Amino acid sequence: MNRLCLIVCSIVMLLFAPYARATPPASASEHAISLYEQAIGVYRSDPILARALFAQSAAEFTRALRETGHNPELYRALGNAALLSEQTGQAVLALNRALVLDPRHAQAREALTAARAAVQIDIAPAPSQRAIDVANSWRRFVSPIVVQFTFVLSWTVLWICIARSRSVRASTPAFIPAIAAILALISALALVASEWDRRTDTRIVVLNPTFGFNGPSRDVYEPTFEQTLPPGTEARAIESRNDWTRVRLRSGSETWIPTDTFDYVQP
Repeated sequence: MNRLCLIVCSIVMLLFAPYARATPPASASEHAISLYEQAIGVYRSDPILARALFAQSAAEFTRALRETGHNPELYRALGNAALLSEQTGQAVLALNRALVLDPRHAQAREALTAARAAVQIDIAPAPSQRAIDVANSWRRFVSPIVVQFTFVLSWTVLWICIARSRSVRASTPAFIPAIAAILALISALALVASEWDRRTDTRIVVLNPTFGFNGPSRDVYEPTFEQTLPPGTEARAIESRNDWTRVRLRSGSETWIPTDTFDYVQP
């Protein structure tokens, strides 16, 4: 009897083994979503467990990004999971990256606003930073493809008008080439500014609590501020020296922080 059972079990294993091997494992993103949904399910009854599940979900979203490449949706999901697991620095970084890849992503922008509100730092943006924010605000509403199409169309219309103006038999109202020239100039400037900003993007996000110092050494220089810069603090890198980087905060203040305490927004 035992021998018969052994034979039957062996046959079953042989029959189903190919199917078991052919079943692909769940992807990192699927696992991350599953953990996220589990965390939401226990959030009210067990916040500590939910926070741990959100942290695991964030780790899986990070792995998914390494496997699949940069993706605004994955960065948004990572930002949400990190924020709910109280990893504020990681949340601000991920949501900023989502907006780099898709400036019109409304959900990522709303989540970034919430993440910034969770950063325990009271630093108002400097007037220059406000001007930069206003100058870049067009990206929230207009796709780069639309700007490119506007430039090509207006440039084409402008040259058609110029060609027609050289013909004795044809004439074009003066306002048409004027409008085409203005649109071509504005769209060209927008495209150049966008590309320049992308190439010179030195924005950083502090990931670990750290003191800022007046120079590249904690043994020689005094702290710039009385309190530490909390995770989620946003700044721009100005220069690096050894293991230190001088950064300019959104308030306009400058300080030196260890290079291993932050990461760049540009993915």
